[in-house]
Amino acid sequence: ENVTIFGESAGSLSMSLLQASPLAAGLFHRVIGQSGGAFQPMWFRDQETTYSGSAEALGVEFGQALAGAGDASLAAQRAVSQTQVLEVFTANPSFANYDSLAIVDGDVIPDEVAVIFAEGRQADVPVLVGSNANEGTTFLPFFTPLFGEGIAGFRAYAAATLPEVKDQIEQYYSSDSDAQAETAWADMFGDVVFAYPMRTWARSMENVRSEAYLYWFTWAPPVENSEQYGAFHAGEIGYIFGGVERCGAKPVTADVELADLMASIWAQFARTGNPNGPGLPQWPEYSADTEAYMELGVETGSKAELRIGKMDLVQAAWQQRRSAAVSVDGGQ
Repeated sequence: ENVTIFGESAGSLSMSLLQASPLAAGLFHRVIGQSGGAFQPMWFRDQETTYSGSAEALGVEFGQALAGAGDASLAAQRAVSQTQVLEVFTANPSFANYDSLAIVDGDVIPDEVAVIFAEGRQADVPVLVGSNANEGTTFLPFFTPLFGEGIAGFRAYAAATLPEVKDQIEQYYSSDSDAQAETAWADMFGDVVFAYPMRTWARSMENVRSEAYLYWFTWAPPVENSEQYGAFHAGEIGYIFGGVERCGAKPVTADVELADLMASIWAQFARTGNPNGPGLPQWPEYSADTEAYMELGVETGSKAELRIGKMDLVQAAWQQRRSAAVSVDGGQ
């Protein structure tokens, strides 16, 4: 009768899907999402959009490529080796471009998660959601083989990621040197994939009665090359569970104190649906009017307007993308 579900990264994205799915309604009473939410423009099982074909059509195409001139039945495809699956997948750019996140299937997920939340159809339960200040630092090595390095690499990535606002990107993510471009790359990736979806999640809770609490984790775990990685993706997990030694970190007293605080906040929210309590920092609920959030880490305390210009940039791009998709669907 008092169930809190929570997850991090893909686990957090799954929490947003569960809150959006009518099939999960009534099974939980609070949600915590850490660095991940399915608020991006989504692929549809049976609809083509301006930014993607239908997931079903691409699945059929992949199945045919996998079978070649042979048996295309599901049983035959399930028997195909891992090596062959990867070879077929990487041989065709259209397969590599497939968004492997959840799709709108019309049953488990009846509409885009962002639309469900915007219309107030999500589970009406309190949420505590947020992300980390340096989410992108550990991901850059995966992108440079695809886009190149330095200034050219970042600008290619930026144009591919937010093409709708590509002329405005330099205003918010300067890349006049390779070092500056690397920082901009990590920041932009973190904003698009993590910070903006979490703000959208919190903001969309204004469409129901339950409160939302938004956080920003700024503490750099004392791992090797800590100055390079900062408050990296998943860096907060050890502080919530008390395992501050994870990833080879060498914690000091301040790490243990922060871990005690965060574990207490998470537990307080799980008990009551509110992160505020005796001995805990005063955490105002989020609203679009105040843009209030809680910094957890370097300067723990209530703040406002987190990366506001950059959030607005992502919002503008995604709104244009969805508008174009609606035009395509209407034309069909």
